[in-house]
Amino acid sequence: MKYKKFILPLLVLSFIFISCGKDSVTCSNNFSSELSDEIEAFTDALTVYTMDNSSANCEAYKDAYIDYLNALKDYSDCGFTGTTLSNYNQLLEEAENEVQQIQC
Repeated sequence: MKYKKFILPLLVLSFIFISCGKDSVTCSNNFSSELSDEIEAFTDALTVYTMDNSSANCEAYKDAYIDYLNALKDYSDCGFTGTTLSNYNQLLEEAENEVQQIQC
């Protein structure tokens, strides 16, 4: 599954490089807790889909993945500059393209 190569880098980037608050998108030190619902939904959907590749589980996985990526986009201005911001945006774009390629 080619799309799995983007999961770890996005999770790592989300914890290492960003420190933002979700509601007001004001940078803070609680990024991982602010996105905990999206991260949990994403990883739960991936686990379920991995165990049962049904069409419904695939759609749930894609939806959770898209929700997670959309949440990450909200924080792209927090803690990123120059090359780091460019790399972050490129990873998000590549992950979005991969998610659109998943056939359920």
